Amino acid sequence: MDKKFFHACLVTLSVTLIIIEGCSKDEPTAPISGDTVAVAAIYSTPGEAYGVILQDSIVYLGDAQGLQIFNVASQASYRLIGQISVSGVPKDVKIKGTTVYVATNGSKIAVIDASNMSAPFVDTSVTVGGGSNDLAIDGNILAVSTNDSIIFLDISAPAAPGRLGAVASPIDGIGQGCFGIALDTGRKLAIGCCLNSGIIIVDYSDPSNPARIGQMGSTLLPLHAVLDPTNSRAYLACDDGVEIISYLQSNNPQHVSQWVPGGNGGRDVARYGTKILFASTFNGFRVGDGSNINAITSLQHFKSTQVDEPYQISCSGSRAAVAAKNKLVILTLK
Repeated sequence: MDKKFFHACLVTLSVTLIIIEGCSKDEPTAPISGDTVAVAAIYSTPGEAYGVILQDSIVYLGDAQGLQIFNVASQASYRLIGQISVSGVPKDVKIKGTTVYVATNGSKIAVIDASNMSAPFVDTSVTVGGGSNDLAIDGNILAVSTNDSIIFLDISAPAAPGRLGAVASPIDGIGQGCFGIALDTGRKLAIGCCLNSGIIIVDYSDPSNPARIGQMGSTLLPLHAVLDPTNSRAYLACDDGVEIISYLQSNNPQHVSQWVPGGNGGRDVARYGTKILFASTFNGFRVGDGSNINAITSLQHFKSTQVDEPYQISCSGSRAAVAAKNKLVILTLK
């Protein structure tokens, strides 16, 4: 497949939702003993899903039918508890309090009131232009990656986002730009993943006047990132694998190492202690040992017959949700 055109094919993918016990995306937790990830349960989801977030025992899933809300407290209590349609294809979902933000490929962000999870409703929609791809939240700041820029919105009034500032991101020859955004909230740095153009680093200490301060190319083609702020490292989910970079010198990021387990189609990455979880739509769900980041090794590989076309990972506490193909699969990490 021509890698420059693969992203356009994603809208045809069917996606699954996976729950993994014992991992964290935004901050690594202490590792537990053993390396075995086991499938505990599998359920169906309403439609083709792309964006997902897990908060405590609730999953907010953006799929082709809109926003779906699931109770995943336990296998016995699993159920769909609420849903609402949104315009466009949901690409990412984030939540602040009871307000859910859904980024769609239609250049809009749907703002949904989920205070009553059984009857959510759309408060408003915000036009950002350029096709909204990914979201990240830092307090009262909502960062949005679009095809041509990274945009910062004020969500101090959650139901009424207001535009603060933006910075242009590089666009390749066929119009593909920034697909993923991750925030180092301590240093006020945003890492933008720009596929064929590599990564950019943006200083958003003044979100009304953000500044692009660093850039680095990548042969692996990055789409999303998870940060390790303690060590100023970014783990990049790339089309061809996982790349680790250091942004300690934010104006001059450096390559640290990479993990290329085989095949392309990488979409998202998460960390659990020293373990790396990697979602690859064309090559299944992988678990790697990152205890030595200079020599990452594969621990497990769930192929399409087990975990089909995983797309996005969201973690909360000791569990994670992974958007994949028309299912909700419960995995345990022993």
